[in-house]
Amino acid sequence: MVLAGLLWGGICNFLPHPLVATHSIAEASFGCLTCFAIMFVIYSYTNSGAGDVKLAAGIGAFLGVKGGLLTICYTYIAAACFAGCLMIWLFGFGFAARSVMRFSQIWTAPENPKIEARAKKIMSQGLPLAPFFLIGTLLTLFDLLRFFQAN
Repeated sequence: MVLAGLLWGGICNFLPHPLVATHSIAEASFGCLTCFAIMFVIYSYTNSGAGDVKLAAGIGAFLGVKGGLLTICYTYIAAACFAGCLMIWLFGFGFAARSVMRFSQIWTAPENPKIEARAKKIMSQGLPLAPFFLIGTLLTLFDLLRFFQAN
């Protein structure tokens, strides 16, 4: 996917369409490296999957720096909304509200975070980000199209 994005950046240099001409091989490679670096840092601290890092690098190669960063932001916003809705669906609003209130206690007193067993079970499960990268990419594409049509 990264190689295809870099190739697409090289091809875009020769296309006359103004939407496509804004993308170059330099922007594709910088977008790839930027998205890779950001997701690698997140991967290092959160124990997430390394596939998310490679997927973000490929998306950065296709969309450039701005598009890649916007996609990462949209991805995590969509994943957080889904996780919150899932917690409310499974355990109720009261449990979700108590869990959010306890979140500050985890940072202030990490030695005694008093989290219920079922909250530990939910928080220890991973959430695959690939579907949310799809949502983030689509939102970014629609946002970039709106931006280029306005200019």
